[in-house]
Order: sequence, then structure tokens, then C-alpha cells
Amino acid sequence: MKKIILTAALTVASLAAFGQGSIIVGNSFSGSGNFIQPIFGVNSNSPASSVTGNPTGYTGTLPAGGTTSFAGSSLLQGAAYDFGFYAGPTTATSLSQMTLITVLPFRTATSDRLPAGLVVQAQPAVPGVQPGLDCNFVIAAWWTDGGADTTYAQAAADPLGQFGHSAVITSAALAGTDSNGNVFPTTPSTTGWNSFSLTVTPEPGTLALFGIGAAGLLLFLRRK
Repeated sequence: MKKIILTAALTVASLAAFGQGSIIVGNSFSGSGNFIQPIFGVNSNSPASSVTGNPTGYTGTLPAGGTTSFAGSSLLQGAAYDFGFYAGPTTATSLSQMTLITVLPFRTATSDRLPAGLVVQAQPAVPGVQPGLDCNFVIAAWWTDGGADTTYAQAAADPLGQFGHSAVITSAALAGTDSNGNVFPTTPSTTGWNSFSLTVTPEPGTLALFGIGAAGLLLFLRRK
């Protein structure tokens, strides 16, 4: 009986290993066509908005979007910030429809320069996406607020939150062995997105002013 149970457990574990393609997660890849997209903190010139684009001063293959100045922002460093990889099947078209697959800390530097803004690579599996198929993914980052915020959603809901994310990107075919035994040996990387800066949760006073302005506009339109 014990052997049957053990065999069944191993079979389940083996099946679970199939159907989960893998991808290399990071924001700096060397080799054929370098990809370097560091992530920045809140922009002091415009805290409530996120700057997005290819940062000036970094070499490598640039995704679409042109170059952008991140003046007013500093590169994220250390464990006070998290780099989150959200992914799902290609039917997942927004971060909220994806699963948080892995969280990585940012590297550190002696000043505001690389390797700050970058993370050490990881190679997780994407549950529910077979090897040989593409996945959709989003790169997100947030301030952990001393460990209180462990996900993007928590940071976005935190009155003190700092958070930002990339656009939705479709990967190349994931690596691994699918449920039919087909092997896909080439592991894709999380490339194709642009650098971004974090934004902050609007202060209650700002939201109140926005509400007053919206109410005034509605009253004006009704009178017309």
C-alpha cells in the first residue's frame, strides 16, 4: 500500500514538472544584442507619475520607445525594494491577471550607478504554460515599506507606497519538456520592455482636490 502511495505521489510530482516552461528573469543580459534596462526610484520632479523609456547613458539593444531622461530619479538599490516577475498564459493581458512567479532584490553600488538598478538573474518555471509556448509577463518593482509590502498590489494600496511596472510583454517560447515529452532546449529571457521609475500613492489631499474639481466640472456641464 505504501509503495502504491509513494508511486502515485512521484507520478503527480513528475506530471507537475511537465507543463511548466522556464524563462530567465532579469533586466541585464549580455551576449548577442545587450539588453540593459535598470529601474529607477520615484522622480523628484514628478512623484505622482512614472517615467518610462530607454534611459540615456546605457549601451545595448534598445526596445522601441526612444531614449528618455530619468533626471530626478536614482537607481534602486538593495533589499528595501523588490523586483517582481509576474507571468501567465498569453490570455493574461494585465498584471492583475498574472501570477507573481518570483521576487528578486536589487543589487547595490557605492553610488548612483550600475549595478544599482539591476538584479541577479533567476530561472523560474511559469505554471500553466507548456514548454514551447509563449507567456505574457510584466516586470514590477516596489518599495517594501520595511517588509510590509511583499507584492505590487500591497505597495499600490499602501498610503506610503512606491511602485511601478512595465508594459505587458510576450516572451519567446519557454524551455523545458512538455507533457508529450517534446524538449525545448532554448531558454528565453525577459527582454523587450523599457526602464521605468516608481510612482507614489497620491496623498489624500490630492485625491480630495481631484474629487472637488470633478464635481465642479459635472455641475458646470449640467448647468449648460
